[in-house]
Amino acid sequence: MKDILIIPDVHGRKFWKEATNRYPDADTIFLGDYHDPYPNERIATRESLDNFIEIIEYARLHPNIHLLLGNHDLHYMCSVGKNCRLDRENFAEIRRLYYDNLRLFSLMTHREVSGKTVVFTHAPILNDWLVATGLTADVEQIERYLNSVLLEIIDNPQIANTTLDFTSAYRGGYDSFGSPVWADVRELSEFAPSIPTADFAIFGHTQVIKPIVTDHWACLDCHKAFLLNEQCRLTEI
Repeated sequence: MKDILIIPDVHGRKFWKEATNRYPDADTIFLGDYHDPYPNERIATRESLDNFIEIIEYARLHPNIHLLLGNHDLHYMCSVGKNCRLDRENFAEIRRLYYDNLRLFSLMTHREVSGKTVVFTHAPILNDWLVATGLTADVEQIERYLNSVLLEIIDNPQIANTTLDFTSAYRGGYDSFGSPVWADVRELSEFAPSIPTADFAIFGHTQVIKPIVTDHWACLDCHKAFLLNEQCRLTEI
């Protein structure tokens, strides 16, 4: 098995370039949120958009690149995450880029690593969300469902809204739990898995100073890339 290169939330940042240059052949998974830079980082919206265009072009040329979507991506296609900061100036161009390149993106992927099932999403998958959507905890069923929702999003954006627009009080919402693009790391227990049938879950979404890694899951949104090796161990690069 190749090492898996993980690129957490981008938000206009360019740290992904050094990582992919160092590991060009790695199975590479971006965890989403390509847009909407934080104001204090002084990344211009046009710079962020150009960075996203580079990511798309890189993914077109490299089949080992897998691009997941987050709340800061979906709100350019539907109203999921509509209360987030938004690049209104470049909205139309960003939406067109997603629609024209939808085949490059997914909402979930998983890998088998040393006999363990490892799930990758933008935010954690919570059992309450599975119950609300009528899904079992079967990893392959969840992945098929989420990615089928994405394929329908152009013609039927409401399906994404009803499936993914769950936001808890941790993120300023009124639901009792968050969706796989909105759930906050504080909604998880350190001592329990995110999905009962998965051995490990990797996600971003909640910005942290240092990665939070437990026996069951890892939150990696700290502006750095990571390698997951064949022993299922994470290393910051």
